[in-house]
Amino acid sequence: MNHSSQSNRSQPAFLLLHGFGGAPWEVEPLAEALRKRGYLVAAPTIKGLSSSSRRDMARYAYEEWIWAAEEAYKALKTQSDKIVLAGFSTGGLIAVHLAIRHNPEAIIFMSTPIQHWDLKRIMTNLGEDIKNRRPDHLRYYMKSTVKFPVRALWEFKRIQRHTKSRFGEVRCPALILQGLDDDTVHHQSAACILKGLHSIKSHSKAELEYFEPAGHVLLQGPARDQALRRILKFLGDSCIL
Repeated sequence: MNHSSQSNRSQPAFLLLHGFGGAPWEVEPLAEALRKRGYLVAAPTIKGLSSSSRRDMARYAYEEWIWAAEEAYKALKTQSDKIVLAGFSTGGLIAVHLAIRHNPEAIIFMSTPIQHWDLKRIMTNLGEDIKNRRPDHLRYYMKSTVKFPVRALWEFKRIQRHTKSRFGEVRCPALILQGLDDDTVHHQSAACILKGLHSIKSHSKAELEYFEPAGHVLLQGPARDQALRRILKFLGDSCIL
């Protein structure tokens, strides 16, 4: 877990959660931007969710992903009274459960999968492979189908299924960011999340913004700087920064 130095409990702290089969590098640009401004940041590697160990991915249930993230949340809470959650991809699903339990200052969703695999975009990408005579996308898709243990894929489906109906229980301000050209998470996921957040009238404000080109790993793609500016604006407008 990475921390910046901060002694003032009234200053916000940030918990950044990576995606399925990923690692903290997926959210590092945001972590760096916040640390430069002097804020406390935690970006843990979550066992069973990271592809650093296939063995771990095959051993852990999604409830244990949530537990690991919650331990990181509690550790931050000992140093700050104001916690902001930001989750990339499956990290966004985990963040929902933490937000329901702990009611943070705000929550940020990046490429969070309510619907995954945009088949139309995949076919477009494969068409580009043929046109360019370079099977870059094909290699990526073939690698993705064999990269993860079956147990881990099953746990992903479980957390996706058990989280879809719970967005309405989130009470804090929310920002949803989604790439229109994301082939891993269908762009309609963002609208589904917004609808879920608005399903209960007492919910605080929720905002949605799309980017293109962006790809799936939003903070490491061509829309990185735009996304970072949008996040910082949201945090400022929400009187968090």
